[in-house]
Amino acid sequence: MTLNIFYKQFSGNDSFETTEDRQSVYLDKIEAEHPGILCTMEAAIERSILGLPLVNQDTLEQSLSYIVTNNASCGAIALFYRGAMERFAQLIGSFFVIPSSTEEVILMPGSDPAGINKMIREVNAQCVEDDLVLDSHAYFFDKATNTLKPVVSLSDSIAERRLA
Repeated sequence: MTLNIFYKQFSGNDSFETTEDRQSVYLDKIEAEHPGILCTMEAAIERSILGLPLVNQDTLEQSLSYIVTNNASCGAIALFYRGAMERFAQLIGSFFVIPSSTEEVILMPGSDPAGINKMIREVNAQCVEDDLVLDSHAYFFDKATNTLKPVVSLSDSIAERRLA
């Protein structure tokens, strides 16, 4: 599955690049029942070890990565809730979206994509069940333009074709 197909299944929309593209009454209904959660990776790991569900953190400390989910099946869709990416960008700046699985996505602040897609492919191959793999490349949310675009280079395209 790809993030595009995953998004279309829940929203009915073909594109998620701009703020206008990301508006969907279907997602509004899902959000009402399963609110989005943003927390640091450290908090997510700690709560997982303790057997506790993830919760939205009232204040976010600086972190290398953050988890977005909704504590329900297919929690990665919380990334697309109305205004969610814009709110995340207000807290952490421009960021990469690592489609870790259909259950959650990872946000990594920054703007240098070096090696990120290779890491995603390796983790998918070694750690993620095939039916939970969401995508083989990162996306970049640009705070200045409020757009979400795939991070794909020529070398990534060649590597993906070799894996297919």
